[in-house]
Amino acid sequence: MRVGHKYVPEDSGPTARDAAPADFVATVGLRTFASREEFLAGASAGQGAEILAGLRALLRRDRPVLAVAAGSGQVEAQLRVEGYDVVASDFAPELLDEARRLVPELRTLQLDVLRPAHDGRYDDVVAIALDYALDDAELATFLDTVRGVLLPGGRLILAHTYRDTAATRLIDRVLLPLWARPRLAGRRRSEAPWVRKEHGFRRSERELVAAAAAKGFVLGRRIPYGWGLELIRIGVDVRAPRLYRAVERVSRRLGRFNYGTLLELTLRS
Repeated sequence: MRVGHKYVPEDSGPTARDAAPADFVATVGLRTFASREEFLAGASAGQGAEILAGLRALLRRDRPVLAVAAGSGQVEAQLRVEGYDVVASDFAPELLDEARRLVPELRTLQLDVLRPAHDGRYDDVVAIALDYALDDAELATFLDTVRGVLLPGGRLILAHTYRDTAATRLIDRVLLPLWARPRLAGRRRSEAPWVRKEHGFRRSERELVAAAAAKGFVLGRRIPYGWGLELIRIGVDVRAPRLYRAVERVSRRLGRFNYGTLLELTLRS
């Protein structure tokens, strides 16, 4: 595991990683939507379409699903509209306000994955883009919480994001600091100086699977998604869109340089 970083304007808040719900909400922001259709469309935007496709391949409509750290709940709302028995949760419940307003059939609840839970009534737990926010001790606690809410033989469907690979190390340690250098120095007249902020943790898939195995989970299917998306972090999609699209196509063809992977982790009975 290693610590990841990003670069933000110095007036955007504390540079430590977000820990309290209020900090996270301030970073993510609360967005309102004009209609149910506009809200649901966000579930299929960008990498969302690939995540949805992967979840459809892994989930079943007759299995109760708890989505943790659901954020805005757009993916979960789309799955509920399609007939999946999904409950969306987050430790900052205000993030789900628009989901409750526009998709009232989606059940929601407040859940802190770092506190014990033992209701054991779900066949599947879905966690999208959560692992990078947890250090090793917190990851172990999260896996214990998941064990507590799963039925025997249940599954954790984990979207492993911000992975630790040779490519992401190159971006984090070389390319991103080069991109940020003029901003850190305040040489952009239209911008305030930028600062480096902690941005969670990077793990290899092997490390993540090993941590899950220590808690009794066995790896099943793997579904990669988000081809070439890491390049967005250094602005390639804006500065050289043709290059970005070419890398995306090659990345997809080779099965490399993907942003994330859906991991099916089954709890041993």
